[in-house]
Amino acid sequence: MLICPSQASTVFDAQDLGYRVILVEDACKGINPEKVEETMTRIKENNGLVINSKEVIKWTCHVLI
Repeated sequence: MLICPSQASTVFDAQDLGYRVILVEDACKGINPEKVEETMTRIKENNGLVINSKEVIKWTCHVLI
């Protein structure tokens, strides 16, 4: 996923509607590193979760066992 203003606004809209957003940080690429950091901070501040792909795999394996 590329974090750009249109995707970031979709994430924030989802959070405004009560969804808990999970962003896999090493599966995303942004053009402006400062904006990416701001977006991740805002996601966390609104009860979102920012994790990496290793954590996703670990969680998935735990759920499947």
